[in-house]
Formats: sequence, structure tokens, C-alpha cells
Amino acid sequence: MNRRAVLAAVAGASSAAVYFGLQRTGDKNFVREEIDVPMVACATADDRNELKFAESYESKLNFAKVKARDLLLRVKDEVGAPGVVVGVSVDGKVVWREGFGFANVETRTRCHEETVMRIASISKSMTMAMVGKLWQDGKLDLDKPVQEYVPKFPMKTFDEKEVEITTRMILSHIGGIRHYVKKGEKAESELSEPNSKKGKEKEKAEKSTREKEVYNKEKYDSIEKALTMFQNDELMFQPGTDYLYTTHGWTLVSAVVEGAGKEEFTKQAKKFFSQLGLHYTKLDESEPIIYNRANYYLTKKNGRLANVPFSDNSYKWAGGGFVSTVGDLLKFGNAMLYSYQWKPKMTLVDGKLVTQYVSEQPIHPIKDLPPGFLKPETVWEMWTVVPQTKGKSHSLRYRENGYGLGWQVIPYVAEFGTTGGGDVQSFHAFHTGAAVGASSALLIKPAEDKSDSQQPPPKGICVAILMNMQNVGLAAVADDIAQIFQRTFCD
Repeated sequence: MNRRAVLAAVAGASSAAVYFGLQRTGDKNFVREEIDVPMVACATADDRNELKFAESYESKLNFAKVKARDLLLRVKDEVGAPGVVVGVSVDGKVVWREGFGFANVETRTRCHEETVMRIASISKSMTMAMVGKLWQDGKLDLDKPVQEYVPKFPMKTFDEKEVEITTRMILSHIGGIRHYVKKGEKAESELSEPNSKKGKEKEKAEKSTREKEVYNKEKYDSIEKALTMFQNDELMFQPGTDYLYTTHGWTLVSAVVEGAGKEEFTKQAKKFFSQLGLHYTKLDESEPIIYNRANYYLTKKNGRLANVPFSDNSYKWAGGGFVSTVGDLLKFGNAMLYSYQWKPKMTLVDGKLVTQYVSEQPIHPIKDLPPGFLKPETVWEMWTVVPQTKGKSHSLRYRENGYGLGWQVIPYVAEFGTTGGGDVQSFHAFHTGAAVGASSALLIKPAEDKSDSQQPPPKGICVAILMNMQNVGLAAVADDIAQIFQRTFCD
């Protein structure tokens, strides 16, 4: 029965009654809608089942949204963020998108589901999809030295010995390339407030490497020029032996993409956005008009909200230079989840998943489900913890954690039994982002692989959060929200 209108099945009168139905509207998912339907004398079993489905679905969804909304607003209130936008999908269907607070405090423009914000380091995960495509198509060898694709990148040494850096190393932050602090410099908080001294004191004060680079104002018109920011600096450790999160490393990744793809990185990125239908995902450039773009904020030492200084992200397109919406992030997340779960000979028959045709010569041949953007084995590799990164995030939330290729990974852990004993740590992949004036998170929690499941991919929960306040960790609340929807719809 078509769920565009849930028919009321009530014995008795012929007058009209108003019931709540579920309707699919364009690219949106099931939404609550009042519909006038005539009462009918007798109801079929299908009618009653449809009505029960509608009531059950709506009540479950509202319950999950109320719980998740409260968790998110707690974080927003605790950090004093002007605005935040959240999106959730269940099995590939967007079930919730909502904005809270202000996208622009001065104009009193409110956040909404299509507000555009900086996604910061989630740009690394998108770039990884581009790398994965080149890799599986045979255009890129992850284990060759980066100079194979970027001949002008200088050969590096460590302890006066020449060392080799591969693309695979950089993708998991084990290549020894620095972040925003040079070797020997004092560590600083990446997004601490810029130098607040005034007048002559400010002129005399030497800006740190971190402040110069994070709040960079120079426009780099090529990846080759952006590499000059760090390419001649000392390595932090011997490549392949340790882990150091680095955004500069991903500028080198973008140069590798240019060399392997034989085209400018920015052009390849725009083609990638188009291929996956990410129509609101763009380079974070200040000149173009980007509708619904938010303003960005920080909290000063005196506790007052302030606009962030201007910063140009052309030095780090791949590592943190994209803007997007929660809708596009969910679309990207589900594209990765579909790729991860797709298998050959997957076919839908009457909306149910089968792995082969009902007969050898069906009356109406049905095409197999198309493969994903990436091969399953490519995504498996991306979402597998690299040994050198294991436990390096120092998170108290997870007993085991690590970094794969372009993704943070939480492996499955079941200590002390799976029932009645210890807590089960479910597998998921995610990435957070910290940019000037913005924080972000994208989390993908695949559903458990059940051999008898007839649900086609993607199967699982995706959560996207964007906030126009810097220095806010959103991984924990994204995981909490995913668990709420998982318990409500998937368990």
C-alpha cells in the first residue's frame, strides 16, 4: 500500500476525519502531514497495518529527536555557541535536519537545515574518497615515495639519513610532517585567541608559527606554492614510526592527487562534489557568493563573543578548506556506507534484498544494485586502524581508538561478555573538524551485518553536526545522538 496517504480505517459514519500521514516530498524524507480522508465502513488488514506503521514511526522519530535535541542544546549552551545545525540519517534516509540559534548574530539570521559552514578537517575524509578512487583505478600507488607524483617535493632526512615518505604514511599521519608547530617550538593550542596585545606591544610581539599559519591571510594560487609553507622544515620523527596529526601533510596529499590525476586539485575536488551530488559543498573562498553561509565566532579571554579574524584557507584545501551543509555531509557519509556494504549480485525484488535472481530467466529481468563510488575493500582499508596510531588520541570515551586512512576509527570491542557485563564498543568511523570560527563532526555507524537481512545498503546511522564556534569537541555528542537513533530504529 502506498504510504503517501495513510487511509483511516474506522467502522461507522461516512463523514471525513483528519489523520496524520507520512509523505515523501521531493528529496526529503517522511514528514508529518495532516490529510483529510473519508471514513470507510470496514478496514482491511493492510489499512490497519499502515496506520499502525505511521503511528509507530512518528512516535519513535519524535522520541529520538527530543532526546537528541536536548543533548545537542546542552553542548551549545555549555560553550556559548551562536548556532549549530544537525542532521541524522537512518539506513540512507534523512530523518532529521534542524538548525538552532544564529548563523549571524549581528543580522539575527537564524540557523536552518541548509546553513553552510566550514567543515574543517572533514575535508580530509572527502579528499580520502578522491584518493581512494585514484588508488583503486590504478592511477596511484600509495606505497611509492611521494616524489613519484610530486617531483619538486624535497627528499627528506632524519638523523642525517635520507628517509622515504609514502602517500599511505601521510594519509594516516605517520609521515613525520609537522602540524602548526615546528620542531623545537613550544606547543600551543591550535585555535587559541590571536595575539591580543595592542599598539607598540603588538608590533614588538613575535607571532608564533601556529598563529601565522592558522590565521593565514595570504592567498595561495597553487598547491605547489602552498607546499613552501612547510616543505623545507625538519621532520618531527622518522616516517612510519610514530603518529602526529598534521593538516600540512594533507596539502602534500593534494599535490599527490594533482600528480596522479593529471589535473589541478581544486578542479578534481569540484568534479568530485558534482559526482556525489554534493551541490552545497564548495571551496572555502571569500570572494564567491555562497548563499546561506554562516559567520564564524570565538570567545575572547574576557568571555565575550567576537567575530573571528579573516583567514584564507587556500593553503589547506584538502586538509580543511571545504564548506558544506549537514545534508551534503549525510549524502557523502551514506555514499561511503553504501560502498562499504555493497556486494556483487545484490538485487532488489519487491523492495527486498536478494543476492540472486528468483529464476535463471525471470519474466522481468531486474538489474543488480550498482556498485558504490568506492570498492568495498577500499573503504575497509580506510576504516582499519593503522597500528602506529592505536590509542594515540588519548580519549577516555573509548577503550580502543585509532586512525585509518583519512578517517578516525573506533573498533568493535566487547569486554566481559556482550550481555549483562561490560559495555560493548560498537564499530564506527568518524572525523571531527576544528577551523577558525567553526567546529564539525561526521559519524558513520554501520548496522550489524545480519545474514538474513533484506534491507539494501546503506544500512546504519549517519550523524552530521556543524557549529559556528571554534574549539568545540563534537565527537561525543555525535556518538550519543547516533546511539539514540540506533536504539530507536535499528535494535
